[in-house]
Amino acid sequence: MADEGSILDIRLDELPDLEVVDDDTEITVSIKSHDVVPVKSANDPEVTQISVRLEPTELELVDDIYAYVPIPNAKDQTRDKKTFVKQCQRLKAFCDCFGIDYSTGVNLADLNGSQGSIIAGIDKDLEGRDRNRVKRWVTPA
Repeated sequence: MADEGSILDIRLDELPDLEVVDDDTEITVSIKSHDVVPVKSANDPEVTQISVRLEPTELELVDDIYAYVPIPNAKDQTRDKKTFVKQCQRLKAFCDCFGIDYSTGVNLADLNGSQGSIIAGIDKDLEGRDRNRVKRWVTPA
C-alpha cells in the first residue's frame, strides 16, 4: 500500500522487464500507429518514409517494434535507379505482408490494426539494451 499522499499504489521496483523475441523468430504483429515522416539524413523534405509502430499480438510482455519503410522518390528513378528499385521492393514487401492493395497506389488511411507476420531480429537501443527489429516482412502464402 502506498504512503498517504503518494500518487501511485504500485511498486515500481517490482515491475517485470519487457521481453525481446529471439533472433529469426516469426511473430504476428498488428500496426498500432503509423506516420509519414521525412528521412532526417536526406536533408530533403521530399525524401520520406513510413514510420510504423508494431505490436506483437500474441506476446503480452514483448515491447513494441518500430520500423521505417522508405517511400520511393520519383527523382531517384533517374538519379539512382538501384536505390529506387530497392525502395520499391521494400515498400512492396511491407504492403504484401499487411495485405495492402497497391494496384492503384498505396493508401495508408486504414492501416492501423492491420495484421501481418515478420521475422524478428535483434539490435541495441540507445541505452545498449536489446530490442527487436524487423528483419524481414513475411509474405502470406
